[in-house]
Amino acid sequence: MNKRPLIVAIEGGDYVGKSTTIEAMKEIDLLPNCKYKKQPSMLKTGQLIKTLLLEKDLPNSILATAYALDRAYQEHLFPHNSKSSIYVYDRSIVSSIVMQTDKSFTPEEVMQINKSSTLPDMVIWLRCTEKTLRERRDSRRDLVDPFDENFLHWHRMYEEKMPKLKQWLPQTTVYEVWVDEKPPSVIAKQVSYIIFHAWSHLQ
Repeated sequence: MNKRPLIVAIEGGDYVGKSTTIEAMKEIDLLPNCKYKKQPSMLKTGQLIKTLLLEKDLPNSILATAYALDRAYQEHLFPHNSKSSIYVYDRSIVSSIVMQTDKSFTPEEVMQINKSSTLPDMVIWLRCTEKTLRERRDSRRDLVDPFDENFLHWHRMYEEKMPKLKQWLPQTTVYEVWVDEKPPSVIAKQVSYIIFHAWSHLQ
């Protein structure tokens, strides 16, 4: 039996299908005793982030700090425990490393302010081509995301920074899953099998 549960993060840029994949994973229900969580959370700290995202030109240090607070507060209220074998997160500290760092606020500083939070054991990086991303974005009718106009920028930031992730998360295993021309059910099964395989090796 695991001493602690497996912590998994589903990562990728906007419109790549993180939330859609997680909803499909819930439906097929292949993972034993799995809990699903989201960042930002539905707590007051998560609502603060959603308010901050509406502000333009906010320094990355403020956003990253708000996300760190939300992670720590969520884990304080709902700590990981052995009753659940696997925790799957929609976004994680990886999003902060990719999206909230620049010359004035580094990944090392992100790591420092997240010292009280559990780091993911595994990251599932959902990838697709820019063509697929544009098609997915154009098919959406509810274009209300304040970051929407920058969706290609965030995609390119993932492509640039994810190959370097081991510099900051040396104990985290990264799996790449390409989602182009795949229905959500197929992606969900692929991701679930990857996670189950890793979890079963810990038993």
